Amino acid sequence: MSDSIHPSIITVRAFGASGDGKTEDTEAIKSAIRATADSGGGTVNFPAGHYLTKPFELKSNITIHLEPGAVILASADINDYFETNTSLESPRVGLIYAQHAHHIGITGGGVIDCCGARFMDMGRLQGSGKAYRPYVRQREEFRIDTETIDDGPVAPLDRPGNLIQFIDCETVKIQDVTILNAPNWTIHFDVCIDVLVSGITIKNNLLFPNSDGIHCTSCRHVRITGSMVEAGDDAIAITSLSSSVVPTDGIIVSDCHLVSRSSGLRLGYGKSDINNCLFQNITISANRGIGIFARHEGSIRNISFSNIRIETRLHTGQWWGHGEPICLSAIEDVGHEKLGVIEGIRFTDISARSESGIVLYGIRTGHIRDVSFRDLFVEITPSPLSNAYGGNFDLRPTKALATDIFEHDESGFFARCIDGLRIHGFKLSWRDYPVTHFAHAVVFETCQNVDVDTFEGQAPQDRSANQNSAFSLLDCHNVSIRHS
Repeated sequence: MSDSIHPSIITVRAFGASGDGKTEDTEAIKSAIRATADSGGGTVNFPAGHYLTKPFELKSNITIHLEPGAVILASADINDYFETNTSLESPRVGLIYAQHAHHIGITGGGVIDCCGARFMDMGRLQGSGKAYRPYVRQREEFRIDTETIDDGPVAPLDRPGNLIQFIDCETVKIQDVTILNAPNWTIHFDVCIDVLVSGITIKNNLLFPNSDGIHCTSCRHVRITGSMVEAGDDAIAITSLSSSVVPTDGIIVSDCHLVSRSSGLRLGYGKSDINNCLFQNITISANRGIGIFARHEGSIRNISFSNIRIETRLHTGQWWGHGEPICLSAIEDVGHEKLGVIEGIRFTDISARSESGIVLYGIRTGHIRDVSFRDLFVEITPSPLSNAYGGNFDLRPTKALATDIFEHDESGFFARCIDGLRIHGFKLSWRDYPVTHFAHAVVFETCQNVDVDTFEGQAPQDRSANQNSAFSLLDCHNVSIRHS
């Protein structure tokens, strides 16, 4: 493409962008965006080259298009990221932002490189496990301070805000681009409507804390498809943390591969509701596969998962999660006395290989209800980190350290305070029976209206002279186990 101005396509080269990776091209990029906006909208084109830039704003009716070989190179100087109140994880702005805009996009076969390691102390770990030691199985041996980084997370320095952040925007498209090394949330949609994310690749350093892949907050009608996300924190998160009372509704995620040091898919946390979401044809490799969390007033309803392949393991460091393929929990967070419900959750054709079992944990009956599993396969595998980390439930964050992470026997499937649980077709297997903090195969505790049809499996190994049972029921009502 030539360096000339076209009525609907404007190249940044025409405004003086050098693309040499050394000369700052911020003003050329901003000028191209202004010119496109003045002409009524169109495409701002980036030919092959490396475009070093400070943050810039995207306007309505404008799409940034990165040709193959084009790289937007984010400034590595923290002083270039001015302070703002639009980022949840940093007081600073990210690289590309838009607010109250419509019909905007980022497309093409190019790359956005965020230079995330410049904003991390790569030789120092974030946090410590000392505060949890009175409550976990390992006590004073839990997460002993070490100079070894292992799985991280490393300690962040002062860093930019969410890399790409769109607030109160409508009709947004991000397609085919590759995004590398975000030091914070990579893409954040906040109170947006009609969003398409298709065919993108996000590849962040797995040691970076809070480097979530795609975060949707109080959004409606969002489709994420055909994408690969590798993130140090949640790969895809659906929340309603915004002050807006608008519920999150109509999220579809399909045909994606997710890698995470926290949750592959996370839903929950927030004051407004999350409704009517569909997740299908997804592979997950993570600390925790799928996490659904009620912590505030907002409820999570009518959520469907189908054809999901999950692989989870224990990790060193202060990552939330404990190797569970699926975790649902309802328990108040600090400062929140009201608690929403998790209701109408459907899992179909789920296959997991994991170092921990499925956990459904309610603090009181009535907050998790109407949950079903059909065609569920779980293989529990031994972990080299079992003695150092295993035998605990991780529900962080909650309102008290004692319920954040605490000693608890594990099982292949654990459910507490669930009203309305249906399991049809569940095969549980053990590879080289795990260590002794695993007790029964399936545990129902203070549950009611439970129906299990066609279970195949057995208890883990003996822990004492008494044989563990396949099923353990404590204070349950109206439970049926058939054809098993």
